[in-house]
Amino acid sequence: MLLNWLSESFSTPNYILFLSAYLLGSVNFAICICVLMGHPSPRTEGSFNPGATNVLRIAGKVPAILTLLGDIAKGIVPLIIAHVLHFSPFALALTGFFAIFGHMFSIFLGFKGGKGVATSIGVLFLIDYRLGLAFLAMFFLSLAIWRFVSLSAMLGMVFACVAGYFILPLQALICLALISLLVIIKHHKNIARLLQGQENKLGAKKKSPAS
Repeated sequence: MLLNWLSESFSTPNYILFLSAYLLGSVNFAICICVLMGHPSPRTEGSFNPGATNVLRIAGKVPAILTLLGDIAKGIVPLIIAHVLHFSPFALALTGFFAIFGHMFSIFLGFKGGKGVATSIGVLFLIDYRLGLAFLAMFFLSLAIWRFVSLSAMLGMVFACVAGYFILPLQALICLALISLLVIIKHHKNIARLLQGQENKLGAKKKSPAS
């Protein structure tokens, strides 16, 4: 069944967009913005993660906001094109998957990258706005209670999957679950620090070196 879904989705225009989504996802805005604005690379400072949270830590609010917007756009742009081309829900979710995969495993960074949360936000809203709202609702609720950005992001992805169960066809839901799993896997060091009580809360002084 999965092979049938894949064979239907990987037509010529589809895989061209899948590849384009991956390449766009591979462009790391955290590094580009820090370099252009004269700040240290996020791969060498702070948590060493090239994402918006680490940019906030080492460069301040404006570079972090620009990074966040750029990373979200990486999820939005290819899915807008997919909508214009009338992609199926599964092909739409696959386009988002490749954009997020590019951010996490960038061809320009030796197949390393960020954790994919901001790009996932863009993807969720373009697959179905209700998924994006579900993510944000859980993210901000968790952040208000526990103040852990990493935990809030992971719970947000899980809650988006729960919402997807009621919204998406099975094949698109499976793709969303895979995206969520990758986001959680990329947070494995945060999970270890959470279990050890060493994870840093939003706005708190850093407890220990992070990576």
